[in-house]
Amino acid sequence: HALGLLRLAQHVEKAEGVSQEALESAKRMADEAYAERLRDIGLNAHDAELHDAYSSGVAPQVVRMRRVLHDHREKARERVWLKGRPNGELDESRIVDGLAGSSSIYKHRGPKPAGASGGGKRVSLRFVMDLSGSMYTFERLDGRKTRLLEVALFVMQALEGLESTYEWSMVGHSGTGPEAEQLVTWGEYPQGEHARLAMLKRMEAHTQFCHSGDKTFEASRRAIANVASREADERFVFIISDADLARYGLDPKEWSGILTSDASVGAYAILIASNEDEAARIHADLAPGRGHVCTDTSQLAVTFEKIFQASLSGDG
Repeated sequence: HALGLLRLAQHVEKAEGVSQEALESAKRMADEAYAERLRDIGLNAHDAELHDAYSSGVAPQVVRMRRVLHDHREKARERVWLKGRPNGELDESRIVDGLAGSSSIYKHRGPKPAGASGGGKRVSLRFVMDLSGSMYTFERLDGRKTRLLEVALFVMQALEGLESTYEWSMVGHSGTGPEAEQLVTWGEYPQGEHARLAMLKRMEAHTQFCHSGDKTFEASRRAIANVASREADERFVFIISDADLARYGLDPKEWSGILTSDASVGAYAILIASNEDEAARIHADLAPGRGHVCTDTSQLAVTFEKIFQASLSGDG
């Protein structure tokens, strides 16, 4: 009943004659229904079967992705920050030199000089998952919600055991808010099938009971700022989206500006809806290399491989 009221509110939200009080009441009822659903989610005897169903869709991609991550770690170790350069990213430790007139206050990544010592590399990754109502609404048409959950499981399985190099977190956004769900916080990773499936069910429930609206841009801004604050050698943000911007009048060019707003963070949009025309339009308006269309989970590993390779070559 609460879900029906929420969907009705979403349809009439822009219509005239609907009081703000009525809309807020519908949202409160949806929030209460969502809280009840979370209490009822408790895992049951079919959990292993359900987990395997999601896992089977991405198992080959997980194997390949783990190779990609291992290769990236080894290649990244061969590259270091070259400081005292006339161009590149501002080296904050040389700001005083810049005020004194020096132009060699920048740094960029390059091959490790002969004789330089090695050392472990730290990579920070933040995944921004689209938990908007369109994921739930259009699931029957193109399976985008299932694809979203498979991407989340793919991430969890691919990064398992690699946390000494790759620290990561995951947040979900919807009309409810740009950080409506703190799915995985830094350093606190889901362990085992039970924890992973519980998170997938939580994501699914959110798409069903969330408020209408789209917070993609603000979610992107916040994720980039969050990762920029991490102590790391490399920083990435991956925004998993169903490419449903036009419905909310959002301009992909504005998104492109957000994705390229911080030189210390590589931010990328991965578009997973089957509306390839809309995804292609968004992709065309994003800065080169910052948008990737991935309408099939069999493309996941190669998509991330392209991103990591570009980051090492300086093209990402």
